Amino acid sequence: MKTVFYNSKIAEFFTPVSGFKTIMLFGFVFTEKKSLGMAVLSHENIHQKQYAECVGIGLCIAFLCTIIFHALWIWALPFTLYYILYLIEYLVHLVRLRNGTKAYYAISFEREAYDLMGECYNGPSIRRSRKSLGWIRYLTSQSYQTP
Repeated sequence: MKTVFYNSKIAEFFTPVSGFKTIMLFGFVFTEKKSLGMAVLSHENIHQKQYAECVGIGLCIAFLCTIIFHALWIWALPFTLYYILYLIEYLVHLVRLRNGTKAYYAISFEREAYDLMGECYNGPSIRRSRKSLGWIRYLTSQSYQTP
């Protein structure tokens, strides 16, 4: 399955901020560029895994809510949970830091992706592997650096 779309108008629409040319939406990567380097592909692949984990969590929540509350509308949650968590965390950091760029880099999903994106250059024997739900660890950690 093709998961990266190059020269994408979707990327142009969703990345109006200067310096950002690539975005992961619903498990697919869209970029304005003609090609992407290994580190950027690694970064976006981490976002794809994070999204898949959030879909899984959302499916569990939706299933339970359907059984308990008979709430069929909740089935939109699995596909939007990643973005709900992302937005909430961004807004919390924006209020706390009073700076949009710093708030973006403080988001746990971004912190994990930036932290591990360079691992693609390391040999298999020293490469750190991504742990399932690893982004949760970044929620509790207060230290971060802007790449």
